[in-house]
Amino acid sequence: MTTNPSSPPARVRRGHVLVVEDDAATARYLVLALQRAGYTAASVGDAVAAERYLADNDCDALLVDIGLPGPSGFELVRELKKIVDEELEHFTMVLDLLERRGIRFRRLKPSEYGRKLNDLVRKQEPYKAVDRLLVAALIEARSCERFSILRDGIDDAELADFYGSLFESEARHHATYVRFAREFADEHVVRSRLEELAQAEAEILSTVSPVPRMHS
Repeated sequence: MTTNPSSPPARVRRGHVLVVEDDAATARYLVLALQRAGYTAASVGDAVAAERYLADNDCDALLVDIGLPGPSGFELVRELKKIVDEELEHFTMVLDLLERRGIRFRRLKPSEYGRKLNDLVRKQEPYKAVDRLLVAALIEARSCERFSILRDGIDDAELADFYGSLFESEARHHATYVRFAREFADEHVVRSRLEELAQAEAEILSTVSPVPRMHS
C-alpha cells in the first residue's frame, strides 16, 4: 500500500470543548480557534446554559470565563463537577442494573415536556437567566416526585434503594438551580416566578405524551 505524499494528513479529532463565555465575539473567536486546532466546539453564554448543555451532550473539556454574570466561573465549575459526577455515576448504575437483569438499553423519543417548559423562558436578561434556572429546578422537582412514588410503591428492595438515592440527588440539583436564580433576582421575585412557572407546568403535564417518564 502506498500513500500520496502530496495529500494532506487526516485530521484527528482531539475532543469536544464547551466554551462558557458571555461575550459573543470572544466566544466565536475561541470556537473558531479550537476548530482550527482540530477540536469540535460549542459555546454558551452563562452558567445555566452550560448546565443544560452538559445534561444533553458529551463534553471532553470546559473553557470557562471566570467573570461570568451571576454565579462566577469558579462556582460554576464546582457545581457542574458535582452534577456531572452524579449524573455519570447514575448512568453507570443504570447500565449495570440493566445488564444484570438482561434488559437491553435503548433510547426513548424525547418528551415535549422539557421543550414546552423552555418555551416559557423570557428573552431579556436577567429574566432569561432566572427563568432558565427555574425551569431546570422544576424538571428536577418533578423527577423527585416520580422517584419518590417509585421508591415507595415498588416491591423490589434494590430498585427502591436506587430510586431513593436518585430522589436525594435530584433534590440537591433542584436546590442548586433555585439558589443560582437568587443570584439574578430578589427572593420574592424568584418565588413569585417559580409559582407562575409551576402553574404553567401543570397545564403542560396535562397535554404531553402519556408515555411514562422518570426524568423530563
